[in-house]
Amino acid sequence: MTRRGAPKPGLLHLFTGKYLHPQRCSTTFHWDDPSTVGSTVAFTLQFYQRNGRPYPISDADGVLVEITQGIHKVGVVTELGGTGESEINTSRCKFTARQAGQYKISILLANQHIRGSPFIKNFNPGDPDPTKTVMVQHSSTVVCTAGQPHHILIEPRDEYHNVCTFLPGQADTHNYAIAIVELEGGWNVSSNSVVVYDHTSRRISIQISLQWPGCYRAQVTYCNKTLTNGNFDIIVLAGGDAEQVLKTMKRRAHDGYEARLISQSGNHLAKPKKVYCYVTPKQLIVKEFFLKVIPKRVCTFRLCPSTKFHFTGTNNQSGLPTMSIDDGCQPLVSLASKDRNVIAATFTQFMLKNIGGSETFKDKQDHFYHEVPKFNPCAPRERDWIPPSKTLLTHPRAAVAFSAICFCRNFQMSFK
Repeated sequence: MTRRGAPKPGLLHLFTGKYLHPQRCSTTFHWDDPSTVGSTVAFTLQFYQRNGRPYPISDADGVLVEITQGIHKVGVVTELGGTGESEINTSRCKFTARQAGQYKISILLANQHIRGSPFIKNFNPGDPDPTKTVMVQHSSTVVCTAGQPHHILIEPRDEYHNVCTFLPGQADTHNYAIAIVELEGGWNVSSNSVVVYDHTSRRISIQISLQWPGCYRAQVTYCNKTLTNGNFDIIVLAGGDAEQVLKTMKRRAHDGYEARLISQSGNHLAKPKKVYCYVTPKQLIVKEFFLKVIPKRVCTFRLCPSTKFHFTGTNNQSGLPTMSIDDGCQPLVSLASKDRNVIAATFTQFMLKNIGGSETFKDKQDHFYHEVPKFNPCAPRERDWIPPSKTLLTHPRAAVAFSAICFCRNFQMSFK
Protein backbone atom coordinates (compact mmCIF):
# COMPACT_ATOMS: atom_id res chain seq x y z
CA MET A 1 0.00 0.00 0.00
CA THR A 2 1.34 3.45 -0.91
CA ARG A 3 1.87 5.70 2.04
CA ARG A 4 0.82 9.32 1.84
CA GLY A 5 1.57 12.15 4.18
CA ALA A 6 -1.17 12.37 6.81
CA PRO A 7 -2.42 15.93 7.59
CA LYS A 8 -0.89 17.35 10.71
CA PRO A 9 -3.40 18.00 13.51
CA GLY A 10 -4.04 21.62 14.41
CA LEU A 11 -3.60 23.18 17.82
CA LEU A 12 -7.28 22.66 18.71
CA HIS A 13 -7.14 18.99 17.73
CA LEU A 14 -3.99 18.51 19.77
CA PHE A 15 -5.69 20.07 22.77
CA THR A 16 -8.91 18.02 22.43
CA GLY A 17 -7.16 14.78 21.35
CA LYS A 18 -8.95 14.58 17.98
CA TYR A 19 -6.08 13.02 16.07
CA LEU A 20 -4.95 9.51 15.21
CA HIS A 21 -2.76 8.06 17.94
CA PRO A 22 -0.71 4.88 17.21
CA GLN A 23 -0.69 3.72 20.84
CA ARG A 24 -4.49 3.83 21.00
CA CYS A 25 -4.89 1.45 18.07
CA SER A 26 -5.55 -2.24 18.65
CA THR A 27 -5.06 -5.47 16.70
CA THR A 28 -7.20 -8.61 16.82
CA PHE A 29 -5.88 -11.84 15.30
CA HIS A 30 -8.50 -14.32 14.16
CA TRP A 31 -6.44 -17.49 14.53
CA ASP A 32 -4.72 -19.46 17.23
CA ASP A 33 -0.96 -19.21 17.58
CA PRO A 34 0.78 -21.33 16.41
CA SER A 35 -1.18 -22.08 13.25
CA THR A 36 -0.52 -24.43 10.34
CA VAL A 37 0.76 -23.35 6.95
CA GLY A 38 -1.51 -23.36 3.93
CA SER A 39 -4.58 -21.59 5.30
CA THR A 40 -5.46 -17.93 4.76
CA VAL A 41 -5.52 -16.08 8.08
CA ALA A 42 -6.88 -12.63 8.89
CA PHE A 43 -6.55 -9.94 11.52
CA THR A 44 -8.41 -6.69 12.18
CA LEU A 45 -6.98 -3.27 13.03
CA GLN A 46 -9.00 -0.68 14.94
CA PHE A 47 -7.88 2.95 14.92
CA TYR A 48 -8.70 5.45 17.65
CA GLN A 49 -8.08 9.08 18.39
CA ARG A 50 -6.02 10.27 21.30
CA ASN A 51 -9.23 10.89 23.25
CA GLY A 52 -10.36 7.25 22.72
CA ARG A 53 -12.98 7.89 20.04
CA PRO A 54 -13.02 5.91 16.76
CA TYR A 55 -10.93 7.44 14.01
CA PRO A 56 -12.22 7.20 10.39
CA ILE A 57 -9.24 5.67 8.64
CA SER A 58 -8.37 6.38 4.98
CA ASP A 59 -5.50 6.06 2.51
CA ALA A 60 -4.23 9.51 3.44
CA ASP A 61 -3.29 8.34 6.95
CA GLY A 62 -0.25 6.40 5.78
CA VAL A 63 -1.13 2.95 7.11
CA LEU A 64 1.57 0.40 6.30
CA VAL A 65 1.17 -3.33 6.98
CA GLU A 66 4.32 -5.34 6.33
CA ILE A 67 4.70 -9.09 6.90
CA THR A 68 8.08 -10.80 6.64
CA GLN A 69 9.28 -14.35 7.09
CA GLY A 70 13.04 -14.23 7.48
CA ILE A 71 14.29 -12.13 4.58
CA HIS A 72 11.20 -12.73 2.46
CA LYS A 73 8.21 -10.42 2.27
CA VAL A 74 4.74 -11.91 2.32
CA GLY A 75 1.90 -10.48 0.28
CA VAL A 76 -0.95 -9.05 2.34
CA VAL A 77 -4.39 -7.80 1.29
CA THR A 78 -5.61 -4.76 3.24
CA GLU A 79 -9.10 -3.23 3.21
CA LEU A 80 -9.58 0.14 4.92
CA GLY A 81 -12.86 1.30 6.42
CA GLY A 82 -16.30 0.02 5.51
CA THR A 83 -19.88 0.99 4.76
CA GLY A 84 -21.28 0.89 8.30
CA GLU A 85 -20.66 3.32 11.14
CA SER A 86 -18.98 0.60 13.18
CA GLU A 87 -16.47 -0.08 10.40
CA ILE A 88 -15.13 3.41 9.68
CA ASN A 89 -12.20 2.88 12.04
CA THR A 90 -11.35 -0.70 11.05
CA SER A 91 -8.96 -2.28 8.60
CA ARG A 92 -9.10 -5.95 7.61
CA CYS A 93 -5.90 -7.72 6.56
CA LYS A 94 -5.37 -11.27 5.35
CA PHE A 95 -2.47 -13.32 4.04
CA THR A 96 -1.48 -16.92 3.37
CA ALA A 97 1.54 -18.50 5.07
CA ARG A 98 3.26 -21.22 3.07
CA GLN A 99 6.67 -21.38 4.73
CA ALA A 100 6.90 -22.67 8.28
CA GLY A 101 8.61 -20.52 10.89
CA GLN A 102 8.26 -17.13 12.55
CA TYR A 103 6.41 -14.31 10.84
CA LYS A 104 6.91 -10.68 11.84
CA ILE A 105 3.88 -8.46 11.35
CA SER A 106 4.71 -4.75 11.44
CA ILE A 107 1.93 -2.15 11.44
CA LEU A 108 2.98 1.48 11.10
CA LEU A 109 1.20 4.81 11.09
CA ALA A 110 3.31 7.63 9.66
CA ASN A 111 6.43 5.51 10.28
CA GLN A 112 5.42 4.79 13.90
CA HIS A 113 4.52 1.33 15.19
CA ILE A 114 1.07 0.91 16.69
CA ARG A 115 0.66 -0.65 20.11
CA GLY A 116 2.19 -4.15 20.23
CA SER A 117 3.83 -3.90 16.80
CA PRO A 118 5.82 -5.73 15.53
CA PHE A 119 3.92 -8.93 16.31
CA ILE A 120 5.55 -12.37 16.11
CA LYS A 121 3.41 -15.28 14.94
CA ASN A 122 4.44 -18.90 14.40
CA PHE A 123 3.31 -21.27 11.68
CA ASN A 124 4.00 -24.99 11.87
CA PRO A 125 4.47 -27.39 8.93
CA GLY A 126 1.51 -29.38 7.68
CA ASP A 127 1.11 -33.13 7.37
CA PRO A 128 3.62 -35.12 5.27
CA ASP A 129 2.92 -35.20 1.55
CA PRO A 130 4.21 -38.28 -0.34
CA THR A 131 4.84 -36.22 -3.49
CA LYS A 132 7.10 -33.80 -1.59
CA THR A 133 8.69 -36.18 0.95
CA VAL A 134 12.19 -37.08 -0.24
CA MET A 135 14.97 -39.52 0.51
CA VAL A 136 18.12 -37.91 1.88
CA GLN A 137 21.32 -38.51 -0.13
CA HIS A 138 19.28 -40.14 -2.84
CA SER A 139 20.89 -42.48 -5.33
CA SER A 140 19.24 -44.52 -8.05
CA THR A 141 21.42 -47.45 -6.93
CA VAL A 142 22.10 -48.27 -3.28
CA VAL A 143 25.07 -50.46 -2.37
CA CYS A 144 25.12 -52.47 0.85
CA THR A 145 26.74 -55.60 2.29
CA ALA A 146 24.93 -58.88 2.91
CA GLY A 147 23.94 -59.41 6.52
CA GLN A 148 24.83 -55.85 7.58
CA PRO A 149 22.22 -53.19 8.40
CA HIS A 150 21.78 -50.30 5.99
CA HIS A 151 19.90 -47.09 6.80
CA ILE A 152 17.64 -45.26 4.36
CA LEU A 153 16.96 -41.69 5.50
CA ILE A 154 13.71 -39.93 4.63
CA GLU A 155 12.89 -36.27 5.18
CA PRO A 156 9.10 -35.87 5.58
CA ARG A 157 7.83 -32.65 3.99
CA ASP A 158 4.43 -31.06 3.59
CA GLU A 159 2.90 -29.82 0.34
CA TYR A 160 4.91 -26.57 0.57
CA HIS A 161 8.26 -28.37 1.02
CA ASN A 162 8.49 -27.58 4.74
CA VAL A 163 10.25 -30.22 6.83
CA CYS A 164 7.61 -31.75 9.11
CA THR A 165 8.04 -31.87 12.87
CA PHE A 166 6.41 -34.23 15.35
CA LEU A 167 6.02 -34.31 19.09
CA PRO A 168 7.47 -37.33 20.92
CA GLY A 169 5.40 -40.39 20.13
CA GLN A 170 3.33 -38.69 17.40
CA ALA A 171 5.44 -39.50 14.34
CA ASP A 172 3.38 -41.82 12.13
CA THR A 173 6.24 -44.21 11.40
CA HIS A 174 3.76 -47.04 10.87
CA ASN A 175 2.67 -45.40 7.59
CA TYR A 176 6.14 -45.83 6.07
CA ALA A 177 6.95 -49.10 4.34
CA ILE A 178 9.53 -50.56 1.99
CA ALA A 179 8.90 -53.38 -0.48
CA ILE A 180 11.89 -55.21 -1.95
CA VAL A 181 11.73 -57.55 -4.96
CA GLU A 182 14.52 -59.78 -6.26
CA LEU A 183 15.17 -58.69 -9.85
CA GLU A 184 15.97 -62.03 -11.43
CA GLY A 185 13.33 -64.17 -9.73
CA GLY A 186 10.72 -61.48 -9.10
CA TRP A 187 9.82 -62.71 -5.62
CA ASN A 188 9.34 -60.51 -2.59
CA VAL A 189 12.19 -60.38 -0.09
CA SER A 190 11.92 -59.77 3.63
CA SER A 191 14.19 -56.88 4.63
CA ASN A 192 13.58 -57.02 8.40
CA SER A 193 12.93 -53.27 8.23
CA VAL A 194 12.79 -51.09 11.34
CA VAL A 195 11.34 -47.56 11.06
CA VAL A 196 12.26 -44.89 13.63
CA TYR A 197 11.99 -41.09 13.84
CA ASP A 198 14.93 -38.95 14.94
CA HIS A 199 13.73 -35.74 16.63
CA THR A 200 17.15 -34.08 16.31
CA SER A 201 17.51 -34.39 12.55
CA ARG A 202 13.72 -34.54 11.93
CA ARG A 203 14.20 -37.52 9.66
CA ILE A 204 12.70 -40.98 9.30
CA SER A 205 15.22 -43.82 9.28
CA ILE A 206 14.37 -47.16 7.68
CA GLN A 207 16.89 -49.84 8.63
CA ILE A 208 17.04 -52.83 6.30
CA SER A 209 19.18 -55.95 6.29
CA LEU A 210 19.39 -58.28 3.28
CA GLN A 211 20.99 -61.66 3.79
CA TRP A 212 21.79 -62.77 0.25
CA PRO A 213 23.99 -61.06 -2.39
CA GLY A 214 22.24 -60.00 -5.56
CA CYS A 215 20.28 -57.20 -7.24
CA TYR A 216 16.97 -56.03 -5.87
CA ARG A 217 14.32 -53.42 -6.66
CA ALA A 218 12.99 -51.35 -3.75
CA GLN A 219 9.93 -49.15 -3.38
CA VAL A 220 9.44 -46.83 -0.41
CA THR A 221 5.88 -45.71 0.29
CA TYR A 222 4.02 -43.45 2.69
CA CYS A 223 0.34 -44.22 3.25
CA ASN A 224 0.57 -46.66 0.32
CA LYS A 225 1.79 -43.88 -2.01
CA THR A 226 5.26 -44.04 -3.54
CA LEU A 227 7.64 -41.24 -2.58
CA THR A 228 9.02 -38.92 -5.25
CA ASN A 229 12.34 -40.78 -5.49
CA GLY A 230 11.11 -43.91 -3.75
CA ASN A 231 11.99 -46.38 -6.54
CA PHE A 232 15.62 -47.48 -6.67
CA ASP A 233 17.87 -50.51 -7.12
CA ILE A 234 19.79 -52.23 -4.33
CA ILE A 235 23.04 -54.09 -4.95
CA VAL A 236 23.90 -56.44 -2.11
CA LEU A 237 27.53 -57.53 -2.09
CA ALA A 238 29.15 -60.41 -0.29
CA GLY A 239 31.76 -59.48 2.28
CA GLY A 240 34.69 -60.21 -0.06
CA ASP A 241 33.17 -58.23 -2.94
CA ALA A 242 32.53 -55.24 -0.67
CA GLU A 243 36.19 -55.21 0.37
CA GLN A 244 37.22 -55.46 -3.27
CA VAL A 245 35.17 -52.37 -4.13
CA LEU A 246 36.79 -50.40 -1.31
CA LYS A 247 40.28 -51.44 -2.43
CA THR A 248 39.51 -50.48 -6.04
CA MET A 249 38.47 -46.98 -4.96
CA LYS A 250 41.78 -46.49 -3.13
CA ARG A 251 44.07 -47.71 -5.93
CA ARG A 252 45.49 -45.63 -8.76
CA ALA A 253 45.67 -48.56 -11.19
CA HIS A 254 42.40 -50.34 -11.83
CA ASP A 255 41.98 -53.98 -12.80
CA GLY A 256 39.68 -55.07 -15.57
CA TYR A 257 36.64 -57.28 -15.02
CA GLU A 258 36.04 -59.96 -17.62
CA ALA A 259 32.67 -59.79 -19.37
CA ARG A 260 30.82 -60.86 -22.52
CA LEU A 261 29.50 -58.25 -24.94
CA ILE A 262 25.99 -59.46 -25.84
CA SER A 263 24.64 -56.56 -27.89
CA GLN A 264 25.91 -53.24 -29.21
CA SER A 265 24.34 -50.44 -31.24
CA GLY A 266 21.01 -52.22 -30.95
CA ASN A 267 22.32 -55.36 -32.65
CA HIS A 268 22.37 -58.69 -30.83
CA LEU A 269 25.67 -60.49 -31.35
CA ALA A 270 25.38 -64.11 -32.44
CA LYS A 271 28.66 -64.86 -30.68
CA PRO A 272 29.32 -62.75 -27.57
CA LYS A 273 32.68 -60.96 -27.56
CA LYS A 274 35.10 -61.30 -24.70
CA VAL A 275 35.74 -57.83 -23.27
CA TYR A 276 37.08 -56.24 -20.11
CA CYS A 277 35.45 -53.49 -18.05
CA TYR A 278 37.61 -50.87 -16.32
CA VAL A 279 36.01 -48.54 -13.77
CA THR A 280 38.02 -45.39 -13.02
CA PRO A 281 37.07 -42.28 -11.01
CA LYS A 282 36.02 -40.59 -14.27
CA GLN A 283 34.63 -43.22 -16.61
CA LEU A 284 33.68 -46.81 -17.34
CA ILE A 285 35.70 -48.22 -20.23
CA VAL A 286 34.89 -51.40 -22.15
CA LYS A 287 37.84 -52.84 -24.08
CA GLU A 288 38.53 -55.90 -26.17
CA PHE A 289 41.99 -57.33 -26.84
CA PHE A 290 43.37 -58.67 -30.12
CA LEU A 291 45.94 -61.42 -29.69
CA LYS A 292 45.46 -60.84 -25.94
CA VAL A 293 47.81 -57.81 -25.98
CA ILE A 294 46.45 -55.18 -28.40
CA PRO A 295 43.63 -53.22 -26.73
CA LYS A 296 40.74 -51.69 -28.62
CA ARG A 297 38.23 -49.45 -26.91
CA VAL A 298 34.68 -50.62 -27.55
CA CYS A 299 32.82 -47.87 -25.68
CA THR A 300 33.20 -45.41 -22.82
CA PHE A 301 30.63 -44.13 -20.33
CA ARG A 302 31.09 -41.11 -18.10
CA LEU A 303 30.60 -41.49 -14.34
CA CYS A 304 27.54 -39.28 -13.96
CA PRO A 305 23.90 -39.74 -12.86
CA SER A 306 22.71 -39.82 -16.49
CA THR A 307 24.50 -43.16 -16.99
CA LYS A 308 22.04 -45.82 -15.90
CA PHE A 309 22.41 -49.54 -15.23
CA HIS A 310 19.54 -51.88 -16.06
CA PHE A 311 19.84 -55.35 -14.54
CA THR A 312 18.24 -57.92 -16.81
CA GLY A 313 18.57 -61.33 -15.16
CA THR A 314 20.77 -64.17 -16.43
CA ASN A 315 22.00 -64.81 -19.97
CA ASN A 316 20.74 -68.10 -21.43
CA GLN A 317 23.94 -68.92 -23.33
CA SER A 318 26.60 -68.18 -20.73
CA GLY A 319 24.51 -68.40 -17.57
CA LEU A 320 26.09 -65.14 -16.35
CA PRO A 321 24.25 -62.18 -14.80
CA THR A 322 23.52 -59.50 -17.39
CA MET A 323 23.16 -55.73 -17.38
CA SER A 324 22.54 -52.96 -19.87
CA ILE A 325 24.27 -49.57 -19.75
CA ASP A 326 22.62 -46.47 -21.17
CA ASP A 327 23.74 -42.85 -20.93
CA GLY A 328 21.18 -41.39 -23.32
CA CYS A 329 23.87 -40.31 -25.81
CA GLN A 330 25.13 -43.52 -27.36
CA PRO A 331 23.52 -46.86 -28.22
CA LEU A 332 22.61 -49.27 -25.45
CA VAL A 333 25.29 -51.80 -24.52
CA SER A 334 24.46 -55.18 -22.94
CA LEU A 335 27.06 -57.14 -20.99
CA ALA A 336 27.17 -60.44 -19.12
CA SER A 337 29.68 -60.90 -16.33
CA LYS A 338 30.09 -62.85 -13.13
CA ASP A 339 31.35 -59.57 -11.62
CA ARG A 340 28.27 -57.61 -12.67
CA ASN A 341 27.41 -56.53 -9.13
CA VAL A 342 30.99 -55.47 -8.39
CA ILE A 343 31.21 -53.41 -11.60
CA ALA A 344 27.92 -51.61 -10.91
CA ALA A 345 28.77 -51.09 -7.23
CA THR A 346 32.22 -49.65 -8.03
CA PHE A 347 30.69 -47.34 -10.63
CA THR A 348 28.05 -46.13 -8.15
CA GLN A 349 30.51 -45.54 -5.32
CA PHE A 350 32.91 -43.59 -7.55
CA MET A 351 30.06 -41.47 -8.90
CA LEU A 352 28.63 -40.65 -5.47
CA LYS A 353 32.10 -39.71 -4.27
CA ASN A 354 32.49 -37.33 -7.22
CA ILE A 355 29.16 -35.56 -6.77
CA GLY A 356 29.05 -35.41 -2.98
CA GLY A 357 27.14 -38.55 -2.03
CA SER A 358 23.76 -37.74 -3.56
CA GLU A 359 22.14 -37.41 -6.99
CA THR A 360 19.80 -34.55 -6.03
CA PHE A 361 20.60 -31.12 -7.46
CA LYS A 362 20.67 -29.37 -4.08
CA ASP A 363 23.19 -31.83 -2.63
CA LYS A 364 25.37 -31.62 -5.74
CA GLN A 365 25.25 -27.81 -5.56
CA ASP A 366 26.30 -27.81 -1.90
CA HIS A 367 29.14 -30.21 -2.70
CA PHE A 368 30.31 -27.95 -5.54
CA TYR A 369 30.38 -24.86 -3.32
CA HIS A 370 32.26 -26.84 -0.68
CA GLU A 371 34.90 -28.11 -3.11
CA VAL A 372 35.59 -24.87 -5.02
CA PRO A 373 37.65 -23.23 -2.20
CA LYS A 374 39.83 -26.36 -2.09
CA PHE A 375 40.85 -25.83 -5.71
CA ASN A 376 43.46 -23.29 -4.66
CA PRO A 377 43.37 -22.46 -0.94
CA CYS A 378 46.26 -20.02 -1.34
CA ALA A 379 44.50 -17.95 -3.99
CA PRO A 380 44.16 -14.28 -3.00
CA ARG A 381 40.71 -13.10 -2.04
CA GLU A 382 40.95 -9.41 -2.98
CA ARG A 383 38.15 -7.92 -5.04
CA ASP A 384 38.44 -7.10 -8.74
CA TRP A 385 36.25 -4.17 -9.79
CA ILE A 386 34.90 -4.33 -13.33
CA PRO A 387 32.66 -1.33 -14.14
CA PRO A 388 30.58 -2.54 -17.11
CA SER A 389 29.93 0.69 -19.01
CA LYS A 390 29.51 -1.48 -22.09
CA THR A 391 28.56 -4.85 -20.69
CA LEU A 392 29.21 -7.05 -23.72
CA LEU A 393 32.60 -5.48 -24.48
CA THR A 394 33.97 -4.74 -21.01
CA HIS A 395 33.78 -8.22 -19.52
CA PRO A 396 35.91 -10.11 -22.08
CA ARG A 397 38.51 -7.35 -22.28
CA ALA A 398 38.85 -7.05 -18.51
CA ALA A 399 39.09 -10.80 -17.97
CA VAL A 400 41.11 -11.82 -21.04
CA ALA A 401 44.34 -12.15 -19.03
CA PHE A 402 42.77 -13.88 -16.02
CA SER A 403 44.21 -17.21 -14.95
CA ALA A 404 42.45 -20.00 -13.08
CA ILE A 405 43.57 -18.41 -9.81
CA CYS A 406 41.91 -15.11 -10.77
CA PHE A 407 38.57 -16.79 -11.23
CA CYS A 408 38.73 -18.04 -7.63
CA ARG A 409 38.38 -14.46 -6.44
CA ASN A 410 35.24 -12.69 -5.33
CA PHE A 411 33.73 -10.77 -8.26
CA GLN A 412 31.61 -7.72 -7.57
CA MET A 413 29.74 -5.83 -10.26
CA SER A 414 29.45 -2.03 -10.06
CA PHE A 415 26.99 -0.25 -12.32
CA LYS A 416 27.41 3.43 -13.18
